[in-house]
Amino acid sequence: MSVTEKLAAIAVARDGGDFDAAVSLCQQGLDEFPGDPDMLFDLGGLLLAQYRQGVQDGTLSEAFNLPLAFGELDFPATVSVAASLKTEALRTLEHCISKGTDHVDAAALLGLALIDCEETFGEAIGLLHRASAVDPGHQSIQYGLGILGLVQGQCAGAHAAFSNALAADPAMPGAEIMQRVTAYAMAPTGAMTEAFADLEHDDYLIIAPILRMALGNTNLPDDIQTSYDNLASHTATQLAAAAVRMLDGDDVASTAMSIGGRCLSQANQLVGGLTDVTIGAGLILFKTVNFELAVMAFESVVAADPDNEIGNRMLERSRRP
Repeated sequence: MSVTEKLAAIAVARDGGDFDAAVSLCQQGLDEFPGDPDMLFDLGGLLLAQYRQGVQDGTLSEAFNLPLAFGELDFPATVSVAASLKTEALRTLEHCISKGTDHVDAAALLGLALIDCEETFGEAIGLLHRASAVDPGHQSIQYGLGILGLVQGQCAGAHAAFSNALAADPAMPGAEIMQRVTAYAMAPTGAMTEAFADLEHDDYLIIAPILRMALGNTNLPDDIQTSYDNLASHTATQLAAAAVRMLDGDDVASTAMSIGGRCLSQANQLVGGLTDVTIGAGLILFKTVNFELAVMAFESVVAADPDNEIGNRMLERSRRP
């Protein structure tokens, strides 16, 4: 089987959702064609996809660690497995780029992955700018440059980059959402609940970690700082409320528990002390049979809001499980 035929077989498996088979084909291909940059790119992308899919569906769930007034809640996690997948993906993409073939797709994918980690943010800046010099119109590079601009408080440049990404690929995941975020940050008009009324929890899960990175920038202009603070408050409130909706019921699927936990974690990291975060954590504690901690959670909710319907109902149930 030639390189072209092997790459075609990998694409079929990947597009069919069989990542394990696609990874196996990549590894076989690299045994036959060591150092092939396209095969390295496919393998790096697949490993990242496995990592992200695993985090999303909870099979490789990251630690949610919600520090609350009543203690610290640690969700079960296989962090070492998730971390090893991501590390291998980054190593593979770096190997691809080191082949000296100006593999823009690999540079874009690696740059976006490095943005996820604050300690490698500087490396991402250099990588994306170098890749932009090779292919300035590449949608993933433009998306990455948009995130860089937003984190640096350069909203006009970020908005232009997200617009460029959409022009190159109208279906670019997250680009339209972040374009709207930067537009609002530059010129906040109208109620935020109306401006983002059509967003779902998945959309806010895209926004939250980027805003968190941006709020870590201590050199933001005052007007941008205010906009980011308001966007963070809105995002955290929406995520916490979505989590409570997902978790408040007797038949909650494990996937909903995992996604609800992610929503609560992101909300709490943006804005601490939200009542809905405490309610959500209490619901998870109740459903995982940690009744003593659930009681403490719901007691704190009722102490702050004596008329809270869910807090009162679940406090009674947690006391008499």
